[in-house]
Amino acid sequence: MTSYFIVDTDGGTDDALALLMLIGMGKRPDAITTCFGNVGLEQATINILDTVAIAGDSIPVHMGADRPMVGPLIDATDVHGGDGLGGVARPEHRGEITSRDAVGLIRSKLQDACKGGVPVEILTLGPLTNLARVLGETPELAKGIKRLWIMGATCRGRGNVTISAEFNIYCDPEAAEVVFGIPCNTLVIPWEPCLQTAIPGAAIEGMLARLPKGPLWDFSRGICDHGRQRSLNWYDEDNLIMPDTLAAACVLDEEVSTRTMVCGLVVETGGAHSRGATFVDHENKSTQPPVGIVEKADRTKLEKLFEMSLQKLAKD
Repeated sequence: MTSYFIVDTDGGTDDALALLMLIGMGKRPDAITTCFGNVGLEQATINILDTVAIAGDSIPVHMGADRPMVGPLIDATDVHGGDGLGGVARPEHRGEITSRDAVGLIRSKLQDACKGGVPVEILTLGPLTNLARVLGETPELAKGIKRLWIMGATCRGRGNVTISAEFNIYCDPEAAEVVFGIPCNTLVIPWEPCLQTAIPGAAIEGMLARLPKGPLWDFSRGICDHGRQRSLNWYDEDNLIMPDTLAAACVLDEEVSTRTMVCGLVVETGGAHSRGATFVDHENKSTQPPVGIVEKADRTKLEKLFEMSLQKLAKD
């Protein structure tokens, strides 16, 4: 094992597609940690267990934070549906959780890595609370992280929950402030390139037509239809916006990102209109450590990875 791979997720529709992509393409997480966000912690965890079952896999799932470090608990059931997966058909059987101590799992793996053990790779798809609870208490454990991918933030100030804030950061700005304040080999996948790489509905129809019918088809069709309807309601366009799946694609292929800048990222934790906003420090005016920030991405590569992963899962 060259690295220990953790996916930290809040169990929504695009989280599920991201996990299917990773498993299908052979980048199977060694562990999955869950948190509040798109839905509450309990439902998010059920959603992840169901997704793993649909993929025909068995991956340790550890429950984590059920609320932010500061401020009220919010969710995105208006986006992902009351159950977080758009009301899709569920598998007949799901696995059980491994523990209710996601923070302990992350801490333990980072401690081992810092002592010369296997380095840790982490992909975060929801609020950064689990990771912040570890690094906020022991910042030096960041040295155990080989690579950190974060789906969240904005690079041009286009919010998707307020006029300035992206959902994952808005859920727990204080947690994001902790994580972005600690030097780490980080790539941020913000909201704007997720919009730019939205997959047209016609392309999704083609993918599904080439996928054999069965539980995976039903699951994927349900999530894709839900996402396309959401895009029609919001933007009057038949597209599938897949933020977490784009982040997973960046894990699989670094060339998915076609333009990346390296800057500090500042998180605003106050303000009537700016709480949860992220500001790119182009001129090095802050003390924030630099992170990679995706500005543009290759939609064609995302489409190919998505379809290829579903085809491989269908064959297994």
